[in-house]
Amino acid sequence: MEDIAQNNLASFINPTINVLEEMTGVKSTPSEVMMHKCMFPSSEIAVVIGISGELHGAYVISAPKDVAYEMASKLMGSLDTSGLERYEIAEAIAEFANIVAGNSMILMEQSNININISPPTIVIGQGEDLRIGGSSEMVITLLDSDIGEVAISLALKES
Repeated sequence: MEDIAQNNLASFINPTINVLEEMTGVKSTPSEVMMHKCMFPSSEIAVVIGISGELHGAYVISAPKDVAYEMASKLMGSLDTSGLERYEIAEAIAEFANIVAGNSMILMEQSNININISPPTIVIGQGEDLRIGGSSEMVITLLDSDIGEVAISLALKES
């Protein structure tokens, strides 16, 4: 599984970096790539986009609460998010993740890999063990930015 995810990682990381900068002005750079048994465990807000088709699995974007609030603020035109609930913040990030996944789907298609994406699923709370579709490992890339660290996780298998 990890070879498929690693081989297709750029199709998800590059759109994440590009859309983040286009929508928020926040520049980010990948700082670390690692294998992990589950979603990055320090995250408090995560959005999961299911992947099906020639490959199946999931793309997950996750962040600690303070980073998620800052990201959502920038996504909403520098809105003061201090009074918003976590689910409202997560919904803004879900829309962002959906745009990224759509761009990733186009890139995969250009590589002759046909995939479909599911609507975003929001996960709130500091979970220790979010596993995707029985996958034993996820490729996780940490993105460093001015607003903090965001984790991008990718689990892919051949269908």
